[in-house]
Amino acid sequence: MLVQGVIAQADIRLYPSRLFFYQQEGFVQTKTIHLVNRSAKKIVCRAEILDWQRDSTGNKIYYPENTLPSSASRIMSVQHNTIVLEPGEDKEITIRMDMKNGEAGFKNSMLFFTQIDTDSLRKGLKILIQLGVHLYSLPQKYVEKQVKVNKAIFQDKDSSTNLSLDISNLTLGVVDTEIKADILSEDGIRLDESKKVPVSSMPGDSFRVTIPFIKSNKLQNARKIIVYIDNGFEHPLQVVEIPFK
Repeated sequence: MLVQGVIAQADIRLYPSRLFFYQQEGFVQTKTIHLVNRSAKKIVCRAEILDWQRDSTGNKIYYPENTLPSSASRIMSVQHNTIVLEPGEDKEITIRMDMKNGEAGFKNSMLFFTQIDTDSLRKGLKILIQLGVHLYSLPQKYVEKQVKVNKAIFQDKDSSTNLSLDISNLTLGVVDTEIKADILSEDGIRLDESKKVPVSSMPGDSFRVTIPFIKSNKLQNARKIIVYIDNGFEHPLQVVEIPFK
């Protein structure tokens, strides 16, 4: 469960869920995260950095460290590979980025904390819980965020009305977007509206997002679909008009 940058699962709480490092601020930077033991028992976790990227459907695919060209694992390190949390303990863990031996440009990886069942170690490793933190290394602090709509497919069925968008991230940074759409008549009357759909993407990402509409009204008078792409309060709202077919 992800809520406002906090990941909580069973007896462990992790925050924040993402760390952004900015390369122009110097060769070496450190940031911290917190692991919280909410149980009455001691918890042991192991830390591991992996590479990842999205496939064409938006699902994450994980790889061993240093596998992908955009890997941040070459420049990132975690303070401890094994973390012991006493009951109720809130432990601060330091993540370090060292650019002295790294190439500039967008980099990303995932830092996993895996809870180990210490009672079963003699019989073989048993994984109880795994939590992840996104690690991003960005070439600059501010990038005008923008995504591009490459293709739109509208589906109006008896059970549901959806708009599928093929989108691309055109920036040099991570884009957190909320996408909403309205179906309008020729007179500009709103016939239907969608729910807001949150999307997070990385530079060069291209994948499909499906946006469900709420009311599924009769749409004989529909003439166009207006898509609103909100990339954050400090960036201009993108508005895309799509003819209704």
